[in-house]
Amino acid sequence: MMPTPPPRKLYPRNSTARSHPVVAGNPVTTRPESGVDNSFPGLEFDQRNLDKRFFPGLEFELHAQAVLRTIDPARAAPIHAALAGDLPAGIVLVAVAGTFGEAAEEVAQIGPSGGLQDWRVVHDLSPGRVALALAPFGSVEPRERIVEAFVAYLAGGNPAIEVTRQGDGRLRFAFVTGERARILDDNGVIDPDEYHPGDLTRSLCSPWQYDFALCGCFYWASNKPDLVSPDADTPQIANFQRDRVNPQPIVPVTDYGTWQSLDIGEVEMIERWETLPAVFDGIEGRAMAVATAPRLPDEDVLDRATIVRALRELATVEHGLMVEYLYAYYSLDQNAFADNMESRQRVVSAAQTVLSVAIDEMRHLRWVNEMLLAVGERHELGRFETLPDIDRDGRGLTHTFSLTPLVPERLDWFITVEAPSEAFDPDAADDTIDGMYTRLLLSIEQGDAFTGEVKERLLQLIKLIIEEGQDHYQRFLRVRERLQGLDPNLYIRLTENPAPLPAAAPASVFERIANVAYAQVIELLALVFTPRNIVEADALITGARELMYNLDEAARTAAANGGAPLFILPAEPAVSGGVSMRGPVTEAAAPVPVSPAEFIKRGVAPALEAATAGLDPAADALVRSMRARVATLEERFAGFGDGGR
Repeated sequence: MMPTPPPRKLYPRNSTARSHPVVAGNPVTTRPESGVDNSFPGLEFDQRNLDKRFFPGLEFELHAQAVLRTIDPARAAPIHAALAGDLPAGIVLVAVAGTFGEAAEEVAQIGPSGGLQDWRVVHDLSPGRVALALAPFGSVEPRERIVEAFVAYLAGGNPAIEVTRQGDGRLRFAFVTGERARILDDNGVIDPDEYHPGDLTRSLCSPWQYDFALCGCFYWASNKPDLVSPDADTPQIANFQRDRVNPQPIVPVTDYGTWQSLDIGEVEMIERWETLPAVFDGIEGRAMAVATAPRLPDEDVLDRATIVRALRELATVEHGLMVEYLYAYYSLDQNAFADNMESRQRVVSAAQTVLSVAIDEMRHLRWVNEMLLAVGERHELGRFETLPDIDRDGRGLTHTFSLTPLVPERLDWFITVEAPSEAFDPDAADDTIDGMYTRLLLSIEQGDAFTGEVKERLLQLIKLIIEEGQDHYQRFLRVRERLQGLDPNLYIRLTENPAPLPAAAPASVFERIANVAYAQVIELLALVFTPRNIVEADALITGARELMYNLDEAARTAAANGGAPLFILPAEPAVSGGVSMRGPVTEAAAPVPVSPAEFIKRGVAPALEAATAGLDPAADALVRSMRARVATLEERFAGFGDGGR
């Protein structure tokens, strides 16, 4: 029997995951992990081309029957010596033995019909030992007999290769054993020694118009409509892909055969796809009005000092909103409506949407601090008390930081603050978050306070924040829709601005642990956003997620047991030094030089021990999981322990 496969990686090592800057000009869909890969045969790359070299030194074609095409004499010398002479007549894959996902080792047969089912077997192979059963193309040997012999081979010690031939020397079947080949190299990217230019795209739809013609019902990966309005006065019942020599439809086509008969076909699509009209808001047309790019009057362009101050204040805004959103999330009882699954699912969906926005705010807090570091300024992790008027134009939204459950009025505030500035006017309505960043964006874009790569980086990050903020507005509208009609008294479990519970209260310990976890997250972020550590920001933030998980578990436990996450800001930073906690700083002392490993040893571990001293037994499970995460964090930060990173 083959040995147990090695454990899987638990966190990404690839260069893309470690690279925090998004390359200017490249949308996220240009990254391999965002490629449209459907293997029928794919639109941007074909996954089958990655799996064709799943066995070291052997290359298979998995597009029809699983056929062995080549054997590398350097990487698979014994197999090449034994089977190279049989390749011209054809060798096919009959069975594969290995582990598939979490299942135990098993033998999977490869069907003679080939196609996607064969590829799925290969694709699902986990890392580790793998054995193959091969047979000549067109073999008359019953497959059942080959598989029986293969099972016996597996039970007999797995020699590297075992070849059985007929009396005339022709191949009968062969069994080989090796390691599941890696797709990625040591840097976590597709191995250029294994996969050459053109390998991933060689079997794509060519030309693309052929696939475009065949895909309907929103199956096409881009924005291809199915039903359109020929003009603004006509119902949206026309087939976008219709042959326009036919009359316009006056009633919807309900028969699929008739629908297809009115289409232009694949050849016609190739020949005249460019004659299809553009579609705007479901209406066919030739052009659309494009708004003039907004521009600030020269006297309203912010100078460098004002921009830096604005970034500091925006950091406090991101921090404060993140906490307000988190508190709103914890205020929702996702176990409410136990006797009404539909209502319960609405609350759960709303809670998860609010949490997703809070997570985005964490990312925005990071990006604002990266901008501060990019312009040579110190990080800012303070939290606003009163929402600042960023540009001092007297139009700032009036709001005081508070911990408020997600009652309808609170949700309305979230929608207001995240509303997009649809028609930017520096003299118009109160600033939303979008408006604050838009003013900053235009000032950096039009002004000369920053130049070169620094200016490009600032614009890039601000645009990302604006784009995500517009999505936050839509997400909060969906939350309101999901909670519409439900009684808040039945799903809200927290009060506004709660006071800490008395020490004797059972849930007090959970509140205390949540406060410690919150302070530790801030402390670690202060450590990350220093010039000597920012180059390793991705690796450190990956570790910081362990502390965020601690905060989340402690906060949820407090809320579920009659307490609340209090999000009390630490009075003084414990180890990282000089963090401004209540609003932005104007001047700050240099941070104490503490390495990430020292931070865990001197700060996190002792603070967690102190918070859990004399612990109620009910919290044991929580503390065990929190301590396990701290141990994981200490292990990950071991490489940063020299204090000089």
